[in-house]
Amino acid sequence: MGTFQEALSEYTSRLHCTSKELTLASGLSAVVISRYRSGERTPLKNSTQFSSLVKGLALLCGEKGLPDTAEEIEKTLKSTLPKYDASICPERFRNHLVTLVKVTQIPMSHMARALSYDPSYLSKICSAQRFPSSPGAFIEKLCTFVAEHYTTEASKKQLSRALELKYPEEDTTFKDALIRWFHEAE
Repeated sequence: MGTFQEALSEYTSRLHCTSKELTLASGLSAVVISRYRSGERTPLKNSTQFSSLVKGLALLCGEKGLPDTAEEIEKTLKSTLPKYDASICPERFRNHLVTLVKVTQIPMSHMARALSYDPSYLSKICSAQRFPSSPGAFIEKLCTFVAEHYTTEASKKQLSRALELKYPEEDTTFKDALIRWFHEAE
């Protein structure tokens, strides 16, 4: 499926349900549902909000005669969320981001465009004035962008050495190695 926003949109389209119906069925606030539907936020995989959303969608599926079970909905939505739920230390996150920016020398404007952020907001994240609302999703998008930028094995190995990444390892993609690096303690 693609992103969490797309998967949620697919469910709400199939259900022909409004945000208000989803709010009532899930018990989540209208603001939270709005942010999920717009892609502004995504829930953490094991959060109460995620469970409530899945239960709400399953309830609506049952009411509207769709065969989707809570387990199927959970599996579909979880597959769109970042591999890691980010309970990451903001200072470590910032240090890793600044290091990645310096080492890769990819212009901040290119990173910001790839992440759908304003460059000034990305600068504020780097200077610890801001912190992304969904750090796991931010890290996933950033690492996807960097992995797509480093296409040759030689360039991947060079960046791996500079960042002290555990790459290459068996069954580990370059993107996964970058994501793991963000989540590991220094």
